Amino acid sequence: MKNIVKISLLLMGLFLSQLSFAQKMEEGLPEDLPQSKIMFLAYEMLDPARAQLRKPLMRYYEKCNEQAVKANEKLKAAASEYPYEHIIITRAELIEKTYPKGYKYVMNCDLMDAQNNGEIVYAPNTKFYSPLYILNIETGERYELMMLAQAGVYSFEKIMNTLNKKIKKQFN
Repeated sequence: MKNIVKISLLLMGLFLSQLSFAQKMEEGLPEDLPQSKIMFLAYEMLDPARAQLRKPLMRYYEKCNEQAVKANEKLKAAASEYPYEHIIITRAELIEKTYPKGYKYVMNCDLMDAQNNGEIVYAPNTKFYSPLYILNIETGERYELMMLAQAGVYSFEKIMNTLNKKIKKQFN
């Protein structure tokens, strides 16, 4: 049974990484980023009831929830360093389009989506990477910021530092 779970997780991880590469990525940052509004996605708590169905996942869910609380504190602090207009929202607000009008971009990563959906992206001795990108929610264009390793998903201060360096380089 354990081998089936490991193989399933490995295949899911491979699928997620291929899904990110299937879409065209644009070079650099969007030219209108300084005049546009961007949304940063909060890290969400995983529903422990989902883990109850698979007891071995309970510790994983608990660990993710602990990291999400800390990461959201760091997200708020790091986002304050972003030089342009922004907001922090949940994925539910993004999906349901209940965010304020006028926002054109969202920063996202498929690994973040997977973890926020409670998917375990893990296989022994395997590292998973996915592009961290800015998505134009009007056109679907994606602007790659960096490749993000699974271990970096909760490191928003490093993510924001990378974004701000690219902003300075491109717009100053």
